Amino acid sequence: MLNLANNSFSGEIPRNISRCSNLNYIHFGDNNLNGSIPTELRSLNKLEKLVLLSNKLTGQVPAYLGNHSSLLVIALGDNQLHGKIPDIFGGLKHLVFLDFALNYFSGEIPMSIFNLSSLDTLQLIFNKLEGALPSDVGFNSLKFFLLVGNQLMIGKVPTSILNSTSIMEFGIDANNFTGQVPAFGNQKDLYWLGLAENHFGNGMLDDLKFMYSLQNCTSLEQQSWRSTAKIYRQHVQSFAAFCRRKSKETFPQRFYSLKTCEIPHSLGNLTRLIELDLGSNKLQGTVPSNLGSCKLLSLLYLNGNQLSGPIPKELFELSLIEFDLSNNHLTGYFPVGIGSGNLTGLINLIYMNHSYNNLSGEIPSSFGTLTSLRELYLGNNTLQGAIPASLSSLRSLEYMDLSHNHFAGRIPKFLDELVSLKFLNLSYNDLEGEVL
Repeated sequence: MLNLANNSFSGEIPRNISRCSNLNYIHFGDNNLNGSIPTELRSLNKLEKLVLLSNKLTGQVPAYLGNHSSLLVIALGDNQLHGKIPDIFGGLKHLVFLDFALNYFSGEIPMSIFNLSSLDTLQLIFNKLEGALPSDVGFNSLKFFLLVGNQLMIGKVPTSILNSTSIMEFGIDANNFTGQVPAFGNQKDLYWLGLAENHFGNGMLDDLKFMYSLQNCTSLEQQSWRSTAKIYRQHVQSFAAFCRRKSKETFPQRFYSLKTCEIPHSLGNLTRLIELDLGSNKLQGTVPSNLGSCKLLSLLYLNGNQLSGPIPKELFELSLIEFDLSNNHLTGYFPVGIGSGNLTGLINLIYMNHSYNNLSGEIPSSFGTLTSLRELYLGNNTLQGAIPASLSSLRSLEYMDLSHNHFAGRIPKFLDELVSLKFLNLSYNDLEGEVL
């Protein structure tokens, strides 16, 4: 074993490392190595784990690695590698971990990769891969399936993945998938599901080619995107807003309406789900109340769809940290009953965004119990009444937007006492009195 990870080594990988004929584990991750992966590594016949992630390696992935039948781990993520993924890698029958994330790989994903029965993790996020997923795969115990931020086109999630009981993380955000939302519901261990930044609910012209290229970003944007995506597996979601902005700039928006779809009620069966992101699609219908059965859910994003009807009261009983229903067509009051007591389920809520809907009624006084809240966005609704005095308890509040509603009465004086407040928008209401 040779482990030199997490240092500041620079230059190329020494070619004479091939003399270490007994090496079975190389870990040079998190350095500043450049150049290509040396061809001399082909002589390391006992190699089982090759970890070169988070360097500045260039060139293509050497196809000879596909001849190392003993390989268990190939981790080349976060480099500057390009070209196609060699089809020969599909012959690595013992491969457990394959990570090509954050590079510039293009072309289609070899179908042989999807038949690696031993694979535990497939991570290809933020490349320029295209094509469709196969109708079926040969994974026996896949746990992590992450294809976020590519150019994958029309295709369905393979049936065997939908029926898999081993999958734990599934992410195909920021691609070009259309049609119905995949009917997940049998995966008892699934705790992270990312389907945002696609076109579920609408169709797309078959001959339309999308561009999602890092070359279109400025160097600062590219660095920011790559650094946040690097820790994507740790579920840092700050990249989502950037993806949304870039998609509007670089995707030709030419869609025609096909059959729309709703959020599958089967998602309520995913009782171990921690995060559900269906934002920025074309979903219609109501928000299923049985999402309240996902008791471990902490991050819920249904923003940027065409959802209608009331907000199910069951969602306010979850232990959410981030709660985003913005930019839909939701109506009605905040659920009956939440105004009479504490919102104990949302006691750790940090971010709530229900703006740009058609919500009416008053803000329940129980919102004052959300003492961890940092951001509250309720603008562009039809809310009314006075701004409740209970909001004075929100000492952690940094951003609040209540604009474009029908709030009346005097501007509360307690707002001056919220020392953490950085942004406040009360415009386009019926408020009166002096500005604090």
